[in-house]
Amino acid sequence: MHPMFFEVTAPKPQGRHPYLDFTVDMVMGRQVALDFPEGMNVTRKSELSFPLEVYLLPSCVTLIGCVLALCVTLKGKVSQQSQEATYLVVSLVVSVFLLSSLSLVYLVVLLTVPEATLWDSSACYVKLFQRALSAASCFSLACVALDRYLAICWPLRYSELLTKPRSLMLVACSWLVPFVLLLLACLADLSTLCVNSQHTTSTLATYAALYFLGGSCTVVLYALVASEFCRSRGALRLGVDAAEFDKMAKSKTTGSALTAATLCFLSIPHTVVPFLSPVLPIIVIRIVHLLHRVHIVLFLPVYAKTTFKAVCDMLASCLVHVWGRCISWRRSADDGSETRFVDERV
Repeated sequence: MHPMFFEVTAPKPQGRHPYLDFTVDMVMGRQVALDFPEGMNVTRKSELSFPLEVYLLPSCVTLIGCVLALCVTLKGKVSQQSQEATYLVVSLVVSVFLLSSLSLVYLVVLLTVPEATLWDSSACYVKLFQRALSAASCFSLACVALDRYLAICWPLRYSELLTKPRSLMLVACSWLVPFVLLLLACLADLSTLCVNSQHTTSTLATYAALYFLGGSCTVVLYALVASEFCRSRGALRLGVDAAEFDKMAKSKTTGSALTAATLCFLSIPHTVVPFLSPVLPIIVIRIVHLLHRVHIVLFLPVYAKTTFKAVCDMLASCLVHVWGRCISWRRSADDGSETRFVDERV
């Protein structure tokens, strides 16, 4: 996925740039890679190393998914979704789109420009902006989770609780709060910011606190949605067929809510890796970052299912249309060949 943003506490390595910064434990004399390396740097020798090109595909997939989601939303093809919920989903999609776009461009630069390294001061500011976008996407996700909670647990008061002004206020807060707080943290340590291409402790702590707050709210809200269905399963007395359908629907919704809560929860630990990297095993660091990447790649089918369904329907319609055109073109070509054959015989 996108280059994650970690600090360097060791001398610069020789050779081409690494995919991510890495920390060297000088006491134990071992090198701990903080993320998948790239190119011909020394971490390439590790059996846990992966080429940077591997992340082009998931980055492109995420970016294309965001573009298609915005397309179906702007065209009004997302059914069964209120206008207030649409604002929140669009905020989430835009945040992931910007994060994926920046990361993809950064990835291409690292692959194509030999002089580009993560030791430059410009790389430090790119990583800082990535953190801000990541925190904004986490807050936007919490807003989407709040919408789901109100729609499922308070359906009769949904339109009263989540009005258009409140929805827009949530969108504004999900963007302003992370950017403003990270900016204040940077200004507090402006003299040491990005010295040796490193972020300050206050900046890292602010990002960790912001992501933990947004992620925790998301986990709690989806857990409340799941518990609501668990409590209400036996509340209605229905016929056999209706009861079976109701049970399947509630089980499906409960499973979806628990999946979303679990995936978001597993993405939170990446925020503490910069603080614990000297003592964490390499495999643990790999798994933590992999889980965060999965959280980003699967955001559309897990957290915005209605939009994802609209995207799938649009793609299916396009494929059917293209297939029909291909068949028509082939039939026209066959008819033309048969006509020419008849003419030649005559």
